[in-house]
Amino acid sequence: MIFSEYFDNWSKSYYSKGINVGKSGDFYTAVSVGELFGFLCAKRFLQLTYEKTLTLPIDIIEIGANEGYFLNDFYKYLSSYKKDILPFINFYIAEPHEQLRTIQKQNCKFNFTHINLDDFKSENAFLIANELFDAFSCELYDNEKLAFVNNHSIYFKECEKNHIYLQNKNFKKGEFSPYLWEFLNILNNNFKSFYFLTFDYFNEFLKDDFSIKIFKNHNILNPFDCDLQELYGVCDITYNVNYDELKFYFDILEISHFLKKQSIALMDFGLDEFSDPKYINQIKHLMFGFSDNFKCLEFFKIRK
Repeated sequence: MIFSEYFDNWSKSYYSKGINVGKSGDFYTAVSVGELFGFLCAKRFLQLTYEKTLTLPIDIIEIGANEGYFLNDFYKYLSSYKKDILPFINFYIAEPHEQLRTIQKQNCKFNFTHINLDDFKSENAFLIANELFDAFSCELYDNEKLAFVNNHSIYFKECEKNHIYLQNKNFKKGEFSPYLWEFLNILNNNFKSFYFLTFDYFNEFLKDDFSIKIFKNHNILNPFDCDLQELYGVCDITYNVNYDELKFYFDILEISHFLKKQSIALMDFGLDEFSDPKYINQIKHLMFGFSDNFKCLEFFKIRK
């Protein structure tokens, strides 16, 4: 089978189990650090409303919420510091896995609705996600060859350039995701106006190399040099998102966008305003606990 199908089946098997994220899992994220991450994203939302970039009423949607802590922290901040806007907000989670839906209902201490993003329509939306795009199934491309998998063994063979991104002549080797183009088209078609705030591991520039990797108990494994059958569906498989690919799609769809290091973005969101000693460790982790590839992406299309 083609590698993207193998990746997709692996990820669905892994995430459908309601995996733990954090010290007890295979990896940790900014949400694992504590509530401060969600608070800062809520502050960013408020900044955008003060600037009139966003207007009320509005739909707030988290995509790929896993255990639900991120949106719960986001809501907690709004309910504590800007409670008067809550009647003008509808909260949603786009989550395909039933076991995760159950966990999210337990952890989110407010009213929200689960949705299927494919058929959800909105006039005005603010979307958030944490490490969503690097969970999208990808292809491995190497100089006009695509990766396939047979009996959990990866091999490459010649292919036709039948995906829109392969029209980019600068792309020689690395990952690209056929699902990203589909996803952005859903947003562009189903949402009249939207603003998307997300954090992920990105390769900002083309590197002509692979970043695909497996996380097992916080250790990084090379999928070209390990027993994939043993790891299949029980560990996290991921990669650094190809930002060149995203920019290619953004330009076609006329979507505005900008990318920053996580630490810089969180300072812009108001990190320095959290002086309570209880946040010291969270601040250290958020500022220095992630690699330079971990970045904040904001992209938007505002149509009146």
